[in-house]
Amino acid sequence: MGLAGCGEQAVPEPSAKPGSLSPAVQSPSVEQDLARFDRLVTLESVFPDRLQRGLYRMLPPVTENGRRAYTFQLVPQAGMNEARHFNLVTIVWARGGTFVKPQGSPVVPSSTGGPNGGFIDAVAQTDDHAYDVRVSLAMLLPDSVDLPAFDVEKVAADMIRLYQAQGSDK
Repeated sequence: MGLAGCGEQAVPEPSAKPGSLSPAVQSPSVEQDLARFDRLVTLESVFPDRLQRGLYRMLPPVTENGRRAYTFQLVPQAGMNEARHFNLVTIVWARGGTFVKPQGSPVVPSSTGGPNGGFIDAVAQTDDHAYDVRVSLAMLLPDSVDLPAFDVEKVAADMIRLYQAQGSDK
């Protein structure tokens, strides 16, 4: 497993804009992969804390170009202007080598920030190198919204652990 910014060599790909993916027709083997990812990425696995989980809603997964994207949107909070403010967690599964590049490549973390907003990504790869996962947090929130911390690197590592555990259950 390699996590960008965790001492492993990984180069994350730039983030896709939330909602920019559209559904696509899949082959039977891809359907099996998608079903596996659907079992891995749930509100409970992304937000183990019940209180934090209650702050988000999961949008339907979207598939495009062999990537499966899951988006979790913050339920509007007091002080938020729905037309302007957002907090999105996105998890994208893709074929190995899509986000994590070969050893020896420089680590280039993907993040940016500004007043009350920004985004950060973490990427990881399964031990069998079959899949990469990218976990992104994007937000623009007023000071009045106080959320628990969300660790993209931990969630990326958790997704890999869940993938490995599910593979050993078969």
